[in-house]
Amino acid sequence: MKSLTATIVFIQLSILSILQFAHINVLIPNIRIVIMDLGVSYSFMGVFMGIYIFLSGVAALAWSLYSDLKGVKRKALMAGGITASGILSFLSVHVSNPYIFAFLYVMAGMSISVINVLALTIIIDFYQSEERTEKLMVFKIMGGVGYALGFALGIFLGARYNNWKYPIFILSILILCIGLPLSLSIIEPPKGLSEKELTNVLSRVGYYPFTLRPSDIKIITGNKSNIYITLQGMFGIIAAGSLEVWIVQYLVKETGANEVTASIFLGISVIGALGGILISHIADDLYKKSRKAKPLLAGVCSVLVAIFFIVFLLLPLKIEVQTTSFVGALKVIGEQIVESYIMALAFILFFIGMIFSSSIGSIRNSVISDVNLPEHRATVISGINIAELFSKSIGVALVGILIDVMGSIRYPLILAIATWFISGYFWFMVARYVEHDIWKVTILLEERVSFLEQPYMKRVSL
Repeated sequence: MKSLTATIVFIQLSILSILQFAHINVLIPNIRIVIMDLGVSYSFMGVFMGIYIFLSGVAALAWSLYSDLKGVKRKALMAGGITASGILSFLSVHVSNPYIFAFLYVMAGMSISVINVLALTIIIDFYQSEERTEKLMVFKIMGGVGYALGFALGIFLGARYNNWKYPIFILSILILCIGLPLSLSIIEPPKGLSEKELTNVLSRVGYYPFTLRPSDIKIITGNKSNIYITLQGMFGIIAAGSLEVWIVQYLVKETGANEVTASIFLGISVIGALGGILISHIADDLYKKSRKAKPLLAGVCSVLVAIFFIVFLLLPLKIEVQTTSFVGALKVIGEQIVESYIMALAFILFFIGMIFSSSIGSIRNSVISDVNLPEHRATVISGINIAELFSKSIGVALVGILIDVMGSIRYPLILAIATWFISGYFWFMVARYVEHDIWKVTILLEERVSFLEQPYMKRVSL
């Protein structure tokens, strides 16, 4: 029964994640059209997206703190955020002033940011440590489906018909009509249910009474693994975020593609992200033998992904397929991959780079769950997210500014991607401390079990 419930909830949360990640990505393939329609610059769009990213992180931290401090049902918070996001997104397409549009869309992004961080903690509460990484990897891939949905809406309703507002309108309807009913119907487990120390007692008691206290901040910030996970993320996200936002524009400006053909090339290449499931499965298997395995594997992946993407950007790649027909562009790109060794090499490099990059996030969330108490996890995940998103917003904005200054997208992107090397170093530092931090959490969980096993009246009196 638990397995069936967990599977159903996982599917519900995955669909909600798809909607969240579609929200920012729906604009990315239409950046040029937005610039022309609103009369703004690449710098404006870079700063706007940077603000969206950062304030979404701030909002996610606020949602998480409220959940951990008050013990509020996570599905209720998700329902509220989804409703607000759908309404604000709908309103944003009915304004012509770029600043009002940016304000409304950023507010919508802040509202929908409630989904991912709380969904992660629900998944963690269903699955034990040695199976979390793979489950979190699959969940991340579903977020990738959201990226694809955003791109698809942007390309076929936006770039193809030269109207960037259509896809946002459609997405706002999907958020309200699909996201709201799904969030309200989630069966939410008690926090900590998946912890081996707590499973039996929580099955009897039915709830986890512990919440985040102000004094717990010392425990969180004194955790060396948390510190180094934060540092690796702040550098790694510069690379990942800059690639995510600017790679389509790179292919358009530097290789001669248009938005449709660039998105098709990337869509084929990012299938490599599915390979992250295998790496995550390996991480879970190695975790059974050594608690250091996950961060060590993440460090190796960080270094390799930097190498593959930098080499990709250094290739003299020319796509030059101008048709806006999906079938026609797909056919020509397929022929180029077969006939041109440069095109084939570019595809292989991007494909393999996606394999290594896609698994890092799921390993990160799995390690965070291993070294933090159940009542701390949402706050820690969102706290680290906000540090990452601050770094990502700065990185995205700086790349946008450097594009205007240098007249090139290639070299600003290479500089950004090189930060993956620094991220890899900090992952190796996590490996030095992770075993000790897991041990400390185990001791605290055993204390929680002793408390919960006391008679109810005695617990209340304490």
